[in-house]
Formats: sequence, C-alpha cells, structure tokens
Amino acid sequence: MTSTAASVPFSGPFAIGTLSTPGGARFPGLVAPDGRVLDLCTALGEPTLTTLVLLERWDEQLPLLRTLVEDPAGDWQPLADLAVHAPLEPRQIFQSGANYRQHVIDLGVAHRAPDDPRTVEEARAEIAAIMDKRAAEDLPYVFIGLPTAISGPYDDVVLPAWAEKPDWELELAAVISRPAYRVTVEQDTYLS
Repeated sequence: MTSTAASVPFSGPFAIGTLSTPGGARFPGLVAPDGRVLDLCTALGEPTLTTLVLLERWDEQLPLLRTLVEDPAGDWQPLADLAVHAPLEPRQIFQSGANYRQHVIDLGVAHRAPDDPRTVEEARAEIAAIMDKRAAEDLPYVFIGLPTAISGPYDDVVLPAWAEKPDWELELAAVISRPAYRVTVEQDTYLS
C-alpha cells in the first residue's frame, strides 16, 4: 500500500519514523514537514542505528535533530518514494484488555461453550457482574502481546482464512520515553 503520510499535519518541527527505500533496509528517518526525509543512519554515521535506540538517547539526540532538520544541504529523500513502517519494534508489549464493558459482555456471550446451560440473559448478567466487580476492585485484565504483531500504518492486515466473523477494535499505543513505574496522571507530562 502506498503512503499518504505527506498529507498528515505535523505538531512540531519534525517527526521520526522507520522507513525504507523499495527493497532496502529499514532506517530511522528524520521527516521534515515539507515531506523530506533524512536517513539518520547515514547522517549520524551510525549504520546500525534503529529508531528505538534513537529514542533511548533522546535527550542527547534532540538538539542535533533540530539542527539537521533546518539544514537543506543534507542527503534528503522524498517521503513519497519511501515505505513507511511501524515506528519501532518494541521489545515487549504490555496490554490491558476489557476496557469496554459492553464489548466484553458481548464477546463473552457470543463465545460461550456450546454446552453452557445458561440462557443468553443469564450469561450476560453473570459476565456483567464479573466486569463490575473487577472495575470496583481496580483489577484490570492484563496480558502480554507479541512484538511481531506490530504492523505499519499502511500495511495490509491479513486475516486468517478460517476466521468467519473476526472481531476488531482500535488499539492505542503509548511510547514512554524513560523508565517509569506507577506513573500518575500528574506525572505523565514529565516523561515526554
């Protein structure tokens, strides 16, 4: 699928992405608002640099990135000529599920065992009670995900042939720039 990233508005002086030339290796790219991209592996003289490593060294790299984006003399490439990939390949994915009460209730009812003796109404009421109890006790459903499940913004999502009625939902990802533990809402602005 082709990129439509050039039409996406910027909220700052540049963006960082993981890109590649057709058939080429992926690289961390400095993306200017006018659609130019600078290969940071080349610009910084680090052939093995990844977007994740760049983010891990954000405080030291940010001033240099601000300087680079202002220099039109770099080896810039048009964004339209590049493939856009997922921004980074995380080492781990920690997920919290069951945020949408009605969705979980509907899934629980739809995926009951064939020999479940409860009526639909009884199953719905029981699952609702479980959801309400977990919410009251502040016990979220948490699980880990596979880093290989990450896809790029323009990648096709291939569904298995056996899936007769796939379920879907929107996922939100957060990248936390520093090590953190039990971050409060008030503290979260200090981490970005």
